[in-house]
Amino acid sequence: MAVFGEELLWAGKPSQVSNLGIYVLCFFGCWLIVPVFFALWKYTDTYYTEYKVSTERVFIISGIFTKRVEEVELYRVKDYSIQQPFFLRLFFLYNVTMNTSDNTRPILVFHAIGDGEGVRNTIRNRVEVLRGEKNIREVDFKS
Repeated sequence: MAVFGEELLWAGKPSQVSNLGIYVLCFFGCWLIVPVFFALWKYTDTYYTEYKVSTERVFIISGIFTKRVEEVELYRVKDYSIQQPFFLRLFFLYNVTMNTSDNTRPILVFHAIGDGEGVRNTIRNRVEVLRGEKNIREVDFKS
């Protein structure tokens, strides 16, 4: 499968479990009507968010009325980590965070996804291959 002319390595969406607290609060406040619309908005916003990792780039595609595609070249990913807060651990979900050298998007986060370790390893392996192919070295200057 191809995405934007590149081979797709992984694709996923955030889990609706990440909105469970909001859904519960909106359920108890449903007699006010406004929370019902807020819960629908959060559901739709989460539903229309996609995460994709291709052979060259990482994409976050989001938006209900206006579609926004944010992308970062994989060789710009400097560091990656996985977090599994207690609530997400109950559902075997992860947050994958990537620190990048991209000026417009220094931090990318895949929220509430399954198989976070597999996604992190896929990204890590592909970053190493790309840096070798393009002969790119990461250098940090700190004072």
